[in-house]
Amino acid sequence: MRRTHRSTEEQVTDPTGHDETDRTGAFTTRRAVIAGAAAGLAGLVADSVISAEPASASNGDAVLLGYYNSANSTTMINTTNGTAVSGISQEEGTGVEGASDTGVGVLAVSGSGTALRVEGVARFSRSGSAVVAGAAGAAKTSVTVTGVDLSDSSLILATPQDYLAGVSVAAVVPDVSAGAFTIYLTRPVDAQLTIAWFILG
Repeated sequence: MRRTHRSTEEQVTDPTGHDETDRTGAFTTRRAVIAGAAAGLAGLVADSVISAEPASASNGDAVLLGYYNSANSTTMINTTNGTAVSGISQEEGTGVEGASDTGVGVLAVSGSGTALRVEGVARFSRSGSAVVAGAAGAAKTSVTVTGVDLSDSSLILATPQDYLAGVSVAAVVPDVSAGAFTIYLTRPVDAQLTIAWFILG
């Protein structure tokens, strides 16, 4: 191999007639092309991941965790032993939720056992308390509760939460169209008396 000197640049010539500086430039160009292609591919993949729609399961597919699963027929899980479906929330969430626009949100059925068992506090949206606001010189015999959802088949239970001699609930009269009901006592009271109420149906 022969070395020649040029002012401030050293050049090495190989038998093919290409000098080292030419090869270096070619290598640099190829590296730039590869790097550019890799960057473009990475950008394309990232864009497709960001813009991709979440997958979901439909009829005949396996249920996907963490996604919305939609079907137009019943999904049934049958077991011969133990619990068929168990829902657990580790935080302050809901273990199992059932909802329906016009039908039954959750249906509990048992042929010979217990259809529904609650362990812990049970809360009902159509329950509460009302106060018959009697006072000295201004005795009261009733209290009206408004803003409740009633139907012609609704049953309203009412129980005093304190004892006043000779006082009990005489009747609960619903007003379905007004979404209200009135609790009547057997006699006027000249003190406040709280009445708990609960609606079925």
